[in-house]
Amino acid sequence: MKDFLQKIIGDEKRFNLQHRILNISLLFGAFISILGIITNLTLDLHWSSTLIALFSLIIFSISYIISKVTIKSKLPTILGFGFLVLFFSPFMWFVNAGSSGGFQYYIFFFLAAIIVITRGNIRLILIGILGIATLSSMIIEFYHPEYIIPYPSRINKYLDLTSSFIIVFTGITIYTIISVNQYTQANKKLSFKNQLLKQSRKEIIEHKRKIEQQKGDLEQQTKSLQELNETKDRFFSIISHDLKSPFNALLGLTELLQLERKDMSDAEQGKLIDLINRSSEQAYNLVLNLLDWSRSQTNEIEFKPIQLNLTKLVYENVEFVKTPATNKGINILIENKLEENYVFADQNMINTVIRNLISNAIKYTENGEIRIKTDCSTTDCKLSISDTGIGISKESMKKLFDTNNNILAAGTKGEKGTGLGLVLCKEFIEKNQGELFVESTVNKGSTFSFSLPLFIDKSN
Repeated sequence: MKDFLQKIIGDEKRFNLQHRILNISLLFGAFISILGIITNLTLDLHWSSTLIALFSLIIFSISYIISKVTIKSKLPTILGFGFLVLFFSPFMWFVNAGSSGGFQYYIFFFLAAIIVITRGNIRLILIGILGIATLSSMIIEFYHPEYIIPYPSRINKYLDLTSSFIIVFTGITIYTIISVNQYTQANKKLSFKNQLLKQSRKEIIEHKRKIEQQKGDLEQQTKSLQELNETKDRFFSIISHDLKSPFNALLGLTELLQLERKDMSDAEQGKLIDLINRSSEQAYNLVLNLLDWSRSQTNEIEFKPIQLNLTKLVYENVEFVKTPATNKGINILIENKLEENYVFADQNMINTVIRNLISNAIKYTENGEIRIKTDCSTTDCKLSISDTGIGISKESMKKLFDTNNNILAAGTKGEKGTGLGLVLCKEFIEKNQGELFVESTVNKGSTFSFSLPLFIDKSN
């Protein structure tokens, strides 16, 4: 049945929904015309009503054939419905007893069909013509009732009214069911297509999101590569310039000692040996910082926070720098002998920080003192290293942790640096969930402090 209906109504691939409903309407028009012919003959109505019903059957059949063959809806719509409103409706009004007859039921069927099938100006024109034709027929009937062909008898009248009502009611019901079914099927297909479109849109959005994410990842990788490239350039610059200086000094001093040691006094030889020792320490500290910095830039330093005795690290580093501090007339004071303070941090990293900060304090201080103290709370511990050295200007403070714009001030004995020490300190402290603080006044000294999370024994 479904295949049969699809064949006579029209294939969905060739006919759109409105066109298929037009085909249904034209078929109904032809079918009702046949019923009208049978009814008119059976009820012995005026011969002209049968003739116009036959003529309407021909018009609807031709319109249906044109619609199916040409696959165009405009011409059959105008032909079929134009005939209905201009000729069929007015004529049948007069030959079927006018306002007393059964044809008035058909007016609403025609109106419903016009509203459902037609669109735009054609719909407005056809509705207007149908309304004007019906009202005109009523007016003419009022002034010229003699134009109305009455029923042969009372029984013929009610039989025609009854049959017209049944035909129109049945026709509208079937027509509506088929039309609604067509709209329902079309809506289901449209809904399915919308679901596919929504799914496709979601996939497109997800694909776009992934592309944006990949773009962000690529930008981040590009930025990382640029930073690595800058790091590499900075590393080679340091190696070619800063690392070369202490070794040049070492070579010059050892060469001088080798060539002229016989003519030198013990005091002169002692001064040369002190210079050689200072250059060796400088080179050693530089190499340590370079290695730590390069490893931190390439993420090769393994982060292993443990229960760390901060006091022990301080004493170990102070012991290591006693000789250069004494040579510069610097007194290192450890306030309150530092109570046993345990923090949760990486030992190698914090050891590097303490070593750099004490070494810097010695580098920029002469004939002064360095004070080291701790101040611990319930959550963290703060270690401060203060000196009475040359201090840092406000302009230089802004560039302390920038490897590209770092101002490398020489120490009080002309000691050179790479500018990497403080950069390393900041990176390592932040890696250990702490903060690095700097306070300084030119010609009065500096205080470098850092905080670390206090170790909390969770086993208790």
